[in-house]
Amino acid sequence: MNEALPLKGFTKCAACGTPMTGYINRKKKIYYYRCQKKGCNCNINANAMKRAFEEQLKSRSIDSKYIEPLKKQLALTFSYMNKKNELNRLSIQKRLAEIKGKIDKIESRFVTGDINKELYEKHTARFKEEEGQIRDELGKVDFRLSNLDKYINFSVNFSGNLCKIWLSGDYICKQKLQGIVYPEGMIYSKQEGKYLTTRTNYILAEMLRLSDGLKRNENGLILESINPSASVGPVGLEPTTNGL
Repeated sequence: MNEALPLKGFTKCAACGTPMTGYINRKKKIYYYRCQKKGCNCNINANAMKRAFEEQLKSRSIDSKYIEPLKKQLALTFSYMNKKNELNRLSIQKRLAEIKGKIDKIESRFVTGDINKELYEKHTARFKEEEGQIRDELGKVDFRLSNLDKYINFSVNFSGNLCKIWLSGDYICKQKLQGIVYPEGMIYSKQEGKYLTTRTNYILAEMLRLSDGLKRNENGLILESINPSASVGPVGLEPTTNGL
């Protein structure tokens, strides 16, 4: 691992599609990236490639001006997409209220002497067990809904600071961020002196699209939403990502 060459392996040569490695010119004390294909002769100054990658990250970052509005927009979007979860939560809460009512009723009947201790304990044990199962169901739904806010906050803040996080990270952090933002790696064109467009992380791309929509509509939140296929969750952008 060489801290000066975090883009090796991740970057491919535009001329032949071969992953690039790196080396140092000891006489000049300058680092270079080079294509691993024999005869390609593609050598690029590491600082030049670093600056080009920084520009790429900046182009995929959310403008700080739209961080908070985007969080609200995403909350609305995912709230709409997760209506089923919310309806499920309300249904479970209703069942929980019903079982609690049954427990209260059986306790009242025992106090007034309508039922004996044996029946009271039998029915109470059954109702308590059912109550526990319902609370477990509710806990799972509430966990998903509460975690959504954490994912939104983390993902938006992350996407607004891509370049800053990359520059401040060590080799492993840089490589990890590169893989998150550009899952298929990137292609560098020596002839054009820049990175060529490759597939971006789906969630980051959708957030950038929504952010662009907010720019076009300064007066309020937009009506667009993330593609429903995103309802599976922000894969690759979990708040537990170490070092990022």
